[in-house]
Amino acid sequence: MEESTRTTRSDEQGAFKFVDLERGRRYTLSAGNQGYITVEPARLVAVGASAVDLVLQPIYGGVLRIRTSDGQVPRLDGGLGRGTSFTWKGFRYVRRASAGLIAAGVDPAWVEESNRYDQLYVFTTTGTQQSRSAHFSLALPGYEPTGERELPYSALLDGLSVHDVVVEEVAAEWGSLEVLFVGGSVDKTPTNGLRPAGDGGGELILTPMEEQRAVPYLKYRFGRQSAEGVVIDSVPAGVYGAEYKGGYKTFRFPPSEENVFVTVRDEEQAQLVIDLTGSGSVELQALDQKGQPVTGQLVVALHPSDYFGDPQGPHWVRYVDYAHAPYILEGLNSSREFAAVMYDIDNYRLLDDDERKPGVLGPIVGKGLIRATPNAMKRVVLAK
Repeated sequence: MEESTRTTRSDEQGAFKFVDLERGRRYTLSAGNQGYITVEPARLVAVGASAVDLVLQPIYGGVLRIRTSDGQVPRLDGGLGRGTSFTWKGFRYVRRASAGLIAAGVDPAWVEESNRYDQLYVFTTTGTQQSRSAHFSLALPGYEPTGERELPYSALLDGLSVHDVVVEEVAAEWGSLEVLFVGGSVDKTPTNGLRPAGDGGGELILTPMEEQRAVPYLKYRFGRQSAEGVVIDSVPAGVYGAEYKGGYKTFRFPPSEENVFVTVRDEEQAQLVIDLTGSGSVELQALDQKGQPVTGQLVVALHPSDYFGDPQGPHWVRYVDYAHAPYILEGLNSSREFAAVMYDIDNYRLLDDDERKPGVLGPIVGKGLIRATPNAMKRVVLAK
């Protein structure tokens, strides 16, 4: 649970009150009770509001516990995709509502420690539809895909049930892969000329070159890593085509006309060096009404450069959350210009991707066109 989360209890009539909140902030309110949860939280509620209605609905769910035939956790590195996919009919999946789930009776350990191999799933019904179903499929590299299976679930009032899914290992050999970065612009000290992973929340896609592989590709998403790089443990041995997408998918290595391959061998550590030359980072700044730099929580929407000419057009968009300044966009493709819009909003992390729209995000504190300088950090002040 995030440190900014506040909780309170309602009285017998369902009335509730929060005290000692920070004036000027907006909050997202959700609620839960034994077996029930708010699926539609109240958004952007200002301090002092006195008429906020929250509707509770019954919830269902369970836990998928993924194990091998001998009862062990699969050896595949937990950061590698693909993984589990769910399909629902007559249900709605509940996301990003940890406080409400705990209030509804879900064990906090499942809420806070749910992971790839112990997966919590919770959903509620939609409308009056009588026909409802839930299914899942599991595709772990190095293991036999499960195919589509019926997803077991129960009402939370009956207790959260745990269901075991057994996967069969098909990879005969396993190795590891060290990923290092050179060039580009990062905010940490390089080691031996190699840069840390994580520019712009990048991802590495490994495409197997052998036809017998059941899973068409492996995906690894980088977080903020140490200057020594990152080691991906337990990768099925084989030859892979490697592609890195960084800078919020604006930068690609290798360039589109080139190919890079890496060979992972049994019980050995392969190495992949990714060249970030040609990428750069931009620090965004905006000024408040007093001419002082904005420093609080906000979100940046990154668009293609023609966004301002037609904001309603079919543009792609990348959203970047910030708890506070500095607001740095890392690893952008320096050969392209982008449109950046900074929105002032609290508790933005509770929004789903399809809810992140200008009408929901709150007031604009800065906007403008930006272009990164190759292999450097650049500061840009956005106008309101």
